[in-house]
Amino acid sequence: MASEAAAARASLHAERTAAVEREARLEQTDERLRATFAALSADALRTNNQSFLELVRSSLAHYQKQASTDLEQALRTPNVHGGWGKVQLRRVVEMAGMVNHCHFVEKRAAENDEGRVIPDLIVKLPGGAKHCG
Repeated sequence: MASEAAAARASLHAERTAAVEREARLEQTDERLRATFAALSADALRTNNQSFLELVRSSLAHYQKQASTDLEQALRTPNVHGGWGKVQLRRVVEMAGMVNHCHFVEKRAAENDEGRVIPDLIVKLPGGAKHCG
């Protein structure tokens, strides 16, 4: 019976040792898998970011080219060209601190030496004087 107990203890010890070794191998495998997954996911993220940035650059370049072409064509059309100039003129006088209907008025008929004109802007000067522009 003593020999059976000794054999059982030896068998139990061998199984425990084998279990500890299996657990150590599993932990090593787990660590390798985590490291591999981290590297693969970082690489995939980097690749996706690069693809996204290339797509954005391409789309932006296309949009800029189209917008430039549209603006160029619009400015060649007389009524659009004039409208663009009027908007720019209004922005300039407003940036100078002038207020519509106080310091200037837009699109009012006026008289000058050449007759009746419709200027884009009439600036009200001190003393009731006006300048057409």
